[in-house]
Amino acid sequence: MKLTDYALLFLIFEILLFTILDIRVDQLEAVADRTGNYNIAIDNAVDDGCYFLVEEDSSRNLHTNKDKAVEQFFTSLYANFGVMGQAAAEDNLKRYIPIILVTDRDGFYINYSEVTEKNGEKQLVRRWSEKIPYVYEDDSVICCFTLDHYVRIYDKANGVTR
Repeated sequence: MKLTDYALLFLIFEILLFTILDIRVDQLEAVADRTGNYNIAIDNAVDDGCYFLVEEDSSRNLHTNKDKAVEQFFTSLYANFGVMGQAAAEDNLKRYIPIILVTDRDGFYINYSEVTEKNGEKQLVRRWSEKIPYVYEDDSVICCFTLDHYVRIYDKANGVTR
C-alpha cells in the first residue's frame, strides 16, 4: 500500500472517531443541562417551603408550621417539574423524596414515608417524627446543644446540670 492509501484510511478512521466523540459530548452536555435544571427546580422548591416554615401569631410569637412548609415544597416541586394537576405524576415524583428534614433551634423533625395497610391495600403515608434533640451522650455526661450557641451539660455521676 502506498502512503496515500494509509493517509486515506487514517482520515476515514479519524472522521468516524470524531463523529462518535461529538455525539457523546452532545449527550453529556444534555445531561449536564438537565442536571442543572433539576437542581434549580429543587432549590426553588426548598426556598418556597422555607418561606412558609415560620409563622407569627397574634401575640408576635414565632412558630414553625412544618405541614404548610412541606405542602408548599411539594406544590412548588410539581410546578417546577411540570406535573401540576397530574395526580399519578405528582405521586410518582413524591416518591423520589424519601425524607424531609426540618431543623429547629434545639432539635430537628423528619418527615418520612411509611407503608400502611388500609382495607387490605398498602398505601404510602407521610408522617412526622417526634423532635429529635441535638444531644451528645457519653458514659459520664449528656450535652444538649442549640443552634444559638447554648449548651447544657448534665453530669450523670453527680446529677448536676451546668
